[in-house]
Amino acid sequence: MKIALNLVAAAIASSVLPAAAQDTIKIGMNGALSGPAAVLGKDALAGLEMAVDEINAAGGIKGKKIELISKDDEAKPPVALKWVQQMVHSDKIVAYFPSTNSTPNLTSLQVTVPAGVPHIIAGTTSDVVCPPTGGGKPCDPNVVRLSILNSWQAAAIAKFAKEKLGAKSVAIMYDSTEYGHDGELLLEAELKKAGIPVVYKGTFDLSEKAFKPHLTKVKSAGADVILTWTLDFVVAKIAIEKKELGMNDVKIVGSSAITGMALRALGGDAVEGIYMADGMPAAVTSKDPEVIKLLERYRAKTKADPKVGIPYWTTTYYDAMKLLASSIDKVGTDRAALSKALSSAGSWKGTGVNYTLSPDKRNGRDGSSAVHIVQVKGGQLVDAQ
Repeated sequence: MKIALNLVAAAIASSVLPAAAQDTIKIGMNGALSGPAAVLGKDALAGLEMAVDEINAAGGIKGKKIELISKDDEAKPPVALKWVQQMVHSDKIVAYFPSTNSTPNLTSLQVTVPAGVPHIIAGTTSDVVCPPTGGGKPCDPNVVRLSILNSWQAAAIAKFAKEKLGAKSVAIMYDSTEYGHDGELLLEAELKKAGIPVVYKGTFDLSEKAFKPHLTKVKSAGADVILTWTLDFVVAKIAIEKKELGMNDVKIVGSSAITGMALRALGGDAVEGIYMADGMPAAVTSKDPEVIKLLERYRAKTKADPKVGIPYWTTTYYDAMKLLASSIDKVGTDRAALSKALSSAGSWKGTGVNYTLSPDKRNGRDGSSAVHIVQVKGGQLVDAQ
């Protein structure tokens, strides 16, 4: 009898432990924390962590602290799938932040949508993930988005190339990923509308080491602007080799993926003057006190050079976590109620930008007006003149 009672007591004790261990609000995040896209994942995580630290330091949400579960998906869909399954079904997260990379994000929807877990897109720019109202498959009921879109960037870049740079003909250089191909198609469509001919298109793998063969063809074709749709470290290589070929009159305009520090750290003087799409005005010249405060926290956290501005997706992840915390405070952690609260958040001011979410408008930003063109000057990103 004593043995039986002891066993029952042990079973009861063990059943209590998980409840005590779950006396936190668990929120999941997947991102590339290693590999070529690691800068995106690490800066996204920094934004979430800064928001969580702030919320927990203030006492959490109704006395409960946020527990952020972050996993390295290596920008690989199978890895992302493994981690999101664990987070949703084992860790019992109440909300999920997917990878900034498109394909892992799309893969994770296979788990979060059936489970009804709030799926908050704060980094992915691909239009196929939660497309704008009236374009493609609408967002699922549990999905909201705060990041800018590739289509908006393509429109802003084509307009800038025509109106500000006076481009007569352009070359498009893009990587072989889904992200690169998406950008190339969108750019070509916008350039056609603008009446600017594309005289050369070159694609490459992210592991490409030499770009002079491409650049020689760009020069022969007579392009006066190169539009890139790839990651920052790749564009740094392109800029270095362009300088070595003496192609100083050919301008480069890139997508928001090159706003990270790797472009400037690797490219040095060769990347001076490069233009790029950004999701917010340049942080280093901002007069907004909220931007200045978060920029200082970001530099302290990441040990970044003072010249470095905070990446827009870091601020977007930060804003998204603050929105999530506010929604949990209002409706609790029930997944369905939380999804509804997020998609009905209305309008509010974030860090340097404004957002609006409604059941009919799941993308929190507004078209190409949400895109800002910035430029590298003195190693910093400043608003393009």
